[in-house]
Amino acid sequence: MDLREISETLKIKFAYLKALEDDDLKNLPAEVYVKAYLNSYARSLDLNPEEILNTYNLQVSPPHPEKKTVQDTEPSPQKKTHLKYFLIPSLILCLAIALASIQFKRPPAPQPPAIIPVEPAQKNLPDQVSAQQVLEIKAHDPTWLQVISDKTQSQELMMRPGESVTWHAKNCFFLKIGNAGGIKIFFNGKDIGKLGEKGQVIKLSLPENGA
Repeated sequence: MDLREISETLKIKFAYLKALEDDDLKNLPAEVYVKAYLNSYARSLDLNPEEILNTYNLQVSPPHPEKKTVQDTEPSPQKKTHLKYFLIPSLILCLAIALASIQFKRPPAPQPPAIIPVEPAQKNLPDQVSAQQVLEIKAHDPTWLQVISDKTQSQELMMRPGESVTWHAKNCFFLKIGNAGGIKIFFNGKDIGKLGEKGQVIKLSLPENGA
């Protein structure tokens, strides 16, 4: 596949795709854009986006192996002697406990089924339903999102044009949007209007006092 054809199809600059192919990290935009580009690029090539993103994360933030000194890896003869006198009695004790446990183990007596009391239905169920916050997002341009519900549940996803996703929360939502001009947001059924320009990264709290 020609890289320029992919650039026109995905609406991603050819220079960024070329930098991704060449591992030229210094000529790439912000990390949130890079992740969105990798997700779209991987899907267009029928690759697993999660594996591609994991590879990118390891490349930009490689793990730091713990350093071990010679003293830690190669104990002195004196330490080996101490370990021998400590481990042998411990192993014998553990073996004796295991044998005793097997010998005296008996199947537990059957327990009667637990009786779960049934609470009467609450009369104010419609009020509880109406108090729930509903967030609907519709995409008309490729957009990366992070949605946090009630400050506890977080989800990241890449939305494609025509896709629509709905979330429910008890109190509030917090959003990080990688392309403010690529989506429309409906909060409790109401369109909140224009979020920003195409390619603009924004953060948003719904409702406004929920942050």
